[in-house]
Amino acid sequence: LAFTHALGQETINSQQVAYDLWVAPVFPEAGESARCLTKKVRMEYGLTFAWARDNRSILYTTAGQLADGVLWSVGIESGSVPCQLAAREDLRLDRDYDGPLPLENGDALLVAKGRLWRYRVHSNDIVETALDLNRRIISVLPAGITDAGGLGPSHVIVQTLEPNEYLHGFWKVNLTNGMCEILFEEPRGHLPWFEGGVAWEQIGTIVYLAQSADDPPSIWSFHLLTKKRERIAQLSNIRTEFLGKAELVYWQKEQNQLRGALLLPPVVDKRVPVIVRVYGGSMLSKSIRTFGLSPWAVDNHHLFASRGYAVFLPDLPIKGNEPADEIANGLEAALEALCKRPEIDPARMGIIGHSFGGYTTLVAITRSQRFRAAVVSAGIGNLISFATKFDPFAPDFHFGWAEGGQVRMGATLWEERERYIRNSPLYNFDRIETPVLIIQGTRDHLCREEAGPIFSSLRRLKKAAELVLYDEDHFQGTWQRDNLEDYYRRVFHWLEKYV
Repeated sequence: LAFTHALGQETINSQQVAYDLWVAPVFPEAGESARCLTKKVRMEYGLTFAWARDNRSILYTTAGQLADGVLWSVGIESGSVPCQLAAREDLRLDRDYDGPLPLENGDALLVAKGRLWRYRVHSNDIVETALDLNRRIISVLPAGITDAGGLGPSHVIVQTLEPNEYLHGFWKVNLTNGMCEILFEEPRGHLPWFEGGVAWEQIGTIVYLAQSADDPPSIWSFHLLTKKRERIAQLSNIRTEFLGKAELVYWQKEQNQLRGALLLPPVVDKRVPVIVRVYGGSMLSKSIRTFGLSPWAVDNHHLFASRGYAVFLPDLPIKGNEPADEIANGLEAALEALCKRPEIDPARMGIIGHSFGGYTTLVAITRSQRFRAAVVSAGIGNLISFATKFDPFAPDFHFGWAEGGQVRMGATLWEERERYIRNSPLYNFDRIETPVLIIQGTRDHLCREEAGPIFSSLRRLKKAAELVLYDEDHFQGTWQRDNLEDYYRRVFHWLEKYV
């Protein structure tokens, strides 16, 4: 077996994680034991490695802020030294969840930046294949190079995403000449194979999981020879008459076209209130192809739509070192587009966010008076206290998060003190007019200390606020059912009272 062992955060000012790469015999003989092949490999999640076809070496790519982003190989014999394979200055092979796909002749296929690449062992270079495929490639099915099922010995199947309308599909790629043939595309979301979303049968059938915002996940099949596609298992008995309808909303910000996923209630006979789900730095519009606009059941937004609310998830990219300004300006542009919709009541808007979405929510209500209610779940109000928090299990994590990670301060607190203050919502709480419901798990190792100061500061300012603590961890998806039900009762009551 090959496996990685996480060593933790490599440096104080980044979120780069390093891993040791190990092998271990499944049935050890005398004197055999697990061995470390190479130390301190920079990866995101420690998953981007694969056995070469000779079973005597391992291919892996590096990823992360400090990584070189290239392809490496290491033999499993004692004393083997890692060897950097082909590298290109114009290409990083950063990959989060799956490794290279080795081929019989020693070559390997890799997905990077939404394109398909081939490492060629004989010339030790990397070339792009599928040049004419105007789609974002999500993954290559590890079905192997086979004649079975009409696939052909020089073809592979790739999962794709059409980036404008978020159409998911499958294409067949000829590895000899790079020609691409569409198998099918549809306005449903597909999980990649490495998340358990696709299987390949040697009779030439792709079995896959598909869903959309208003269509619960089902198992489908597609046969390569007959081109027949059919639903073979319905995984939910949810009554569809209670489900809302979803669509994309578009707007321009500077030179960029941005989008938001909008879920309308099942019945719209007048202008409806809207709940805005936010998370700075994320392109939430892609959730349009996920049931309930969320990959997590706990955040299924039909819970709101079935109660008469519209739900809006806007794209809020962050590119610089002033996230609060970018969030506020981006959200204002998104709301301008949303409020042009005849179904939306612009005078009845609420906002909700979890974790960095909680930070995003606090930024929003300190910069705008549009919202009549806010829900802040596991939020962050003060970048100074959060960056300097000491966690004995990860003593450098919070500095890395602040300086080179998610909030993108780009410097230490002592180098850019005013930047940390400007981007901490806490210092602008006196501007808040929106009633705030604060939700926090007391076992949340990330930000449990933030909820108290957020609430006490709002209370000192005589703002409408309520704090609810649960004996739970960071994410509601791990919570006990009774606490989760209580959480939603309180959220719905808060929205009913103020929105």
